[in-house]
Amino acid sequence: MGEVLVVDPGELGDLLAALFEQYGLHAARARTGVEALERALELRPRVVVLEHDLPDATGEEVGELLRAELGATVVVTYPQSLPADDEAAMTRIATMDASFSRPFRSLTLIETAARLAGLSLHKGEGGSEAPNMPLASGEGAVVEDDDDELLLDVEVAAAEADPSDEAARAADPGIAQPIAAPGTAAGAPAPEAKRAYSPGALADLWARVKERRAAPAPVPEARGELPLSPRGYADMLDAFAQSQTTGELWVTNGRARRVLLLRRGSVVGARSNLESEDLSTLAHKKALISADDIALVRDDVLQGRRKTVAEAILARGLLAEPELRKLIEEHTRRVAIASFAWPSGTMRVTLEGRATREVVPVQVTVADVILRGILLTESDAALLAAAPDDARFSPSGDAGYGLQDLPLSAEEARVVVAMDGTKTVGDLVTLFDTVPARTVRGLTAALLCLDLVRFVGWGHASARRISYF
Repeated sequence: MGEVLVVDPGELGDLLAALFEQYGLHAARARTGVEALERALELRPRVVVLEHDLPDATGEEVGELLRAELGATVVVTYPQSLPADDEAAMTRIATMDASFSRPFRSLTLIETAARLAGLSLHKGEGGSEAPNMPLASGEGAVVEDDDDELLLDVEVAAAEADPSDEAARAADPGIAQPIAAPGTAAGAPAPEAKRAYSPGALADLWARVKERRAAPAPVPEARGELPLSPRGYADMLDAFAQSQTTGELWVTNGRARRVLLLRRGSVVGARSNLESEDLSTLAHKKALISADDIALVRDDVLQGRRKTVAEAILARGLLAEPELRKLIEEHTRRVAIASFAWPSGTMRVTLEGRATREVVPVQVTVADVILRGILLTESDAALLAAAPDDARFSPSGDAGYGLQDLPLSAEEARVVVAMDGTKTVGDLVTLFDTVPARTVRGLTAALLCLDLVRFVGWGHASARRISYF
């Protein structure tokens, strides 16, 4: 099994591979999506670093296949301008194990990739030094930050072919072999025009590649795991709240993972292995800490000096305790609600886990998470099935929560109060015409999960009674 596969069409990939070698990891190279699949099948790398913009595919497409079929840890790099250009791509990038926008700090990427894949770094004497090569960039030159780390800039130009490189490539099986495009002779110059992405062709190729696999990728044994769905997730959170149990709720989708820490019926913290959902990332987005601060606090955790990012932020004096508490509450709510959006995956419960007292006390009510999670993520079809127009609901006689646990708007509160058993869901939609029908049905579906309302029957189109409180 290999350790690292770096997939990038230009010199940036060569430089990253050399830096991985410098820190004691064997790194192989690939320059296209097709080549990445072939090399990954041959080497079974522990971690794959993928550039988003490959000649024949996007990095996320290749990464999804490698994670699903080989269980590789996938790190994606992408241009800083991408979020404004392609929101769908950013959503897919967020499901990878980690992602870095260019320019990025090379050592931070290397340490993150190694940590996620369970690999140890050491700067051995025999490791190759970072190559002293000129890198062209539309945004400026590569900047050497210190003795060990490079700040890698964007749009690195591909190096011109060297005949001596071809001879070395043929002699060394550890160097990726070039794959000729259909109808193109091997070694011929690449066409000027950029080739269109072909995810269907990539998937077809991988299906053929899988048939030649020597052994299937091991499937982890499911232990006490449950299928993931918005309703199932809500029921699990509800069970935690009602039992007053301390523990962890693990929610996974592929290699993406979120962990909620629960204590005495409340969510007191959250963890995520998605870089976009890290506490330090949220703090930076809200302009509370700088990019340099992110590197410092993550290094504190990586080196074991602090247990959590929150503890590192507080210890370095970057935020006062009241500001940090508000930030953690928002982060916890975001991570908890985001799990509702995963259409597939598993859940696992660990009782008496690490839900000990956090750096600052935080409490997010389970009722709030369930309500907002269903309102924001459940499909229209599922909401209509849970609260059809001719169904009638009324307050539950023995609810586990109270309306005080729900931060409702004034209009939402009026809708809830009007669920008195005399009106159908269709009546409520008509009566509260300033509230979207989706919100009315979402409130009903969430209140059903929370056992705050109960179903009392179906309405009759010919004899319907509407009470105006």
